[in-house]
Amino acid sequence: MNLPEILRYFDNYQKSGPGRYKASCPMPNHRDSDPSVSITQDVATGNILLHCWGCNTRAPQLVQALGLQLS
Repeated sequence: MNLPEILRYFDNYQKSGPGRYKASCPMPNHRDSDPSVSITQDVATGNILLHCWGCNTRAPQLVQALGLQLS
C-alpha cells in the first residue's frame, strides 16, 4: 500500500509538509478535534509510518482500527 491509498482510510487528512500528512485519529476512545495522526512514507523502505501524538497510539493499533492488516 502506498501513501495515497492509505490516506483514503483517514478522516480529515491534510498535507502538513513535503510528503507529510496529518489526520484525525481512528481510535474509538480518542475524540480527535484537532488532527493528531502523523502519516509519512519512508523514502528508503517505502514503509508507511503512522503515529497519533494525541493518544500515543502506534502504527499496529492504528492499522487495526482502520480495519487493515500490517504486511
